[in-house]
Amino acid sequence: MNCVPSRLGKIVLAITLLLPAFARAAASDAAVTGNGRVVLKRQPQILRAQLVLTGEGKTIAEAAEKLKEAQAAAGKKLAELGASEKSVEFGATQVGTAGVDARQQMYAQRMVTMRGGRGAKPAALPKTVTVSSTLKAEWSLKPGTPEELLINSYTLQEKIKGAGLAKKDKEAKQLTPEEQEALEEAQGMQGGEAADPSAPSFQYVNKVAEEDQAAALAEAFQKAKADALRLAKAAGGDLGALRQVSSATSSPTGNPGDENQAYQRFMIRQMMGASAPADSSDTSNSEATAPQPGPVELQIVVTASFGLK
Repeated sequence: MNCVPSRLGKIVLAITLLLPAFARAAASDAAVTGNGRVVLKRQPQILRAQLVLTGEGKTIAEAAEKLKEAQAAAGKKLAELGASEKSVEFGATQVGTAGVDARQQMYAQRMVTMRGGRGAKPAALPKTVTVSSTLKAEWSLKPGTPEELLINSYTLQEKIKGAGLAKKDKEAKQLTPEEQEALEEAQGMQGGEAADPSAPSFQYVNKVAEEDQAAALAEAFQKAKADALRLAKAAGGDLGALRQVSSATSSPTGNPGDENQAYQRFMIRQMMGASAPADSSDTSNSEATAPQPGPVELQIVVTASFGLK
């Protein structure tokens, strides 16, 4: 008769005995995480330019030959401008259609539709073939005062822009009145100076030494540990063993004006049918970069997780 109560009592007793063990296990799973950040500031050592070269023709063979000619001409001009020979790099060749093609007409048609149907339908234009590749080159910058850096880099940029590295094919770029209107509207969408889709983009670069990065990484970890300790103390505990650690390295290049210009270049190049250049913000983790002359930064962030005891 007392069998069930007896069994129930044993179960309750077992749970009572196990509760402290469960509590200790839960406590041992508790963790605290801290973050540490170190910013390395440097003067730029290098000016990097990047742009897109294209070749157009009625056939793929003709387009490829024109691209080859454009690359040879650009290489010669870069040598005259004093670019580092080892830095000159042509990206992989990409195939696409030329500016006066269906994409250009579709863009103009969209703009006409957005305006409520105003304007005539663009006439069908002959198709051509385009091939393109990115061109990247670098120039060493002389150490100096911020004013000297500004003057020298501006002068160098103007020379590069004026060298005509990316030749325009005027015949292939003829626009209908509606397409010209759409192009001008795209240029004015950001309320600034119209961006030239063939103009080079610039980056100021400092290649941070490995030993400097290692020292910054160690400092960032100590900051993360101190941050975790403060949090542990606030919770009435202390730090246990290290459980997990990770790091991220980046070079912040935020500049609204340059983002607007990049957006303009993207929109215009889409209309003109040319391939967009590779993202210039995709740099090595060892590089501190900026779009303007002046100090560049490399940011190292460490996240560390510890047990809470």
